[in-house]
Amino acid sequence: MTKDTYEKIRVPAKWERLLACLETLRRVRAAAKSKRPRLRIIFTWMQSNRQDLARLPEFAADHGASEIDVRFVAQTPGVDVTQELLSDADPQELHAELAAAAHDAVRRGLKLASYPQFEPQRIEVGFLARTRRRLWRLRAGLDRPEYWRYSWYQGLFGCAYPERNYVIRPNGSVSPCIYWEADPIGFYPADSLQRIAGGAPLKRIRDGLRSGHPVGTCATCGERRTALYRLRGTDAPESSTAARLPTHPR
Repeated sequence: MTKDTYEKIRVPAKWERLLACLETLRRVRAAAKSKRPRLRIIFTWMQSNRQDLARLPEFAADHGASEIDVRFVAQTPGVDVTQELLSDADPQELHAELAAAAHDAVRRGLKLASYPQFEPQRIEVGFLARTRRRLWRLRAGLDRPEYWRYSWYQGLFGCAYPERNYVIRPNGSVSPCIYWEADPIGFYPADSLQRIAGGAPLKRIRDGLRSGHPVGTCATCGERRTALYRLRGTDAPESSTAARLPTHPR
């Protein structure tokens, strides 16, 4: 949200070029008298830009965004982000900062495309309190049909990605999700998606998730059995059976 933090993190990007691109998009929409193309601003939260989260809603609204997407920085193969992790910070402080930014964004008419969990585990009881919370979540965009489907598949299979998503690389190799780092489950178009769906590699992945004994990348994946944007550094709950996964905030 500032030139200093942007250029420190997005090497070798330039802040002025980013603003120029956003202004170009604004002019195009204005000339077309249209709200499309819609703009979503993705913000990766880390030590270097922790204070910038509070500025995100105003920045997004001023530049014509309709959605914001906030996520914690995570360990990435080949990149050392240890010093940027927020996993050692006080969770209550992080939740308070997330809540403040979320409510500010919704007040400005922005949707939360994806957002870390910030609400307490024990929600207020009472019809009016539950109704207010539900209405706010609908307004915020946190309760969407695609999220319901996602949670349903998680509850059934342990992960919502395999068999419902395929990532096809430029060389034709097929993975069950964007996080998969093990051997491909097929090669397209030599293998049709129907053949891949019924193949042994994908079956092993599905069976492992259902049984609670994941294979391949699933065994170490930070997106399995824990919130997609949970605080990095916290342990995933141990279970011998597939559990309902709170990937999307509820």
